[in-house]
Amino acid sequence: MTGALDPSLHLLARFSLPFLHHSRPLPVFPLVLDMEFRAKDLTASVTINFRRKATSGGHSDVYRGELALGGDDSSICVAVKLPRYAVAHVTDKTIRDVNNEIDLWSKLEHPNVLPLLGIYLLDEADSLPGAVSPWCDDGTLIDYLKATRNARTKLASGTVQDDSLALLCREVELLSQATSGLQYLHAQNIIHGDLKGCNILVQDGIARLSDFGYSVLVAERLGSTSSHLGTLRWFAPEFMETGARRTREADIWALGCVVLEACTLELPYHGRTDAAVPPALLAGDLPYTYPHKMDTRLWRIAKHCWSRYPSERATLQDISTHLQDLLTPLRTMADVYLCVFNRLAILRVHNRVAVVSSRTDVSRSRLGLESRAQ
Repeated sequence: MTGALDPSLHLLARFSLPFLHHSRPLPVFPLVLDMEFRAKDLTASVTINFRRKATSGGHSDVYRGELALGGDDSSICVAVKLPRYAVAHVTDKTIRDVNNEIDLWSKLEHPNVLPLLGIYLLDEADSLPGAVSPWCDDGTLIDYLKATRNARTKLASGTVQDDSLALLCREVELLSQATSGLQYLHAQNIIHGDLKGCNILVQDGIARLSDFGYSVLVAERLGSTSSHLGTLRWFAPEFMETGARRTREADIWALGCVVLEACTLELPYHGRTDAAVPPALLAGDLPYTYPHKMDTRLWRIAKHCWSRYPSERATLQDISTHLQDLLTPLRTMADVYLCVFNRLAILRVHNRVAVVSSRTDVSRSRLGLESRAQ
């Protein structure tokens, strides 16, 4: 092979092999791979309208796409999350880290963790791969709960109820699922690193954790020095210290924030500017004050996540147990309420029929009397 090799082509090939299905032919040249991806390159199989973004995050944009499944013209809707900027200097370490994160994500399999279907490659030098995952029609946890409160989303019972008991039951179910997903990640030695309500997606009423691992790596490469720690308002107090790093205990602090997010639909330190958050953390202020009418059992779960000392925070097993203990009687109460509600509805229908029937009989009697009088 003669001539100098374009370094951008070399980088592209290292990211895409051994599943290279690019639409344009690439020159043949020797490659040295750090490791192989388990995720497939889906670039040629995904159709995206780049003129319309579905949403944007700190360092990435999400597009809705269609993934072709085969020769029968069938397809599924997917989300393609692409880093917004190219990396200034892609080193061998960056490539190895990307390979490791994508390889690790592709192996995960849990109902409450968003799976990785493959990667999407842009025709830009020094760009990192985009992640292709299933599209979640119900949006984020916050989107879903807002819709539920507006009585626009079907609850687990299959009926639309703008009812506080049913809503609380739904909130606790979703929080329990998110906790289960986080337990699974920690069991796989994966720290989420950016847990918050908008990073929990909902599909068919099931919560799925997203934006961990690879997404955190992208933020670290493209953002500020603290980007790898997550999002400021969900920071644990120890993140204010020099040399802070992501930990399981920091994930638990953030999970406590998610509990209050689900109940209030408000951000941590609501009413304060971003600049006011670090001083609040240093002063020992909690992310939330107790909301009026919030279930006290949920509040206790959240507060146990917010100990200033990481070792004293609740464990995920504790949180899961408390949520299940709360959920079991809630489901029973919700079922009883639904049964009573349905019976009352039937009685109301019967009463209406009886009233109509009675009025009809009276009308007939009157007609009979009038006929006799004539």
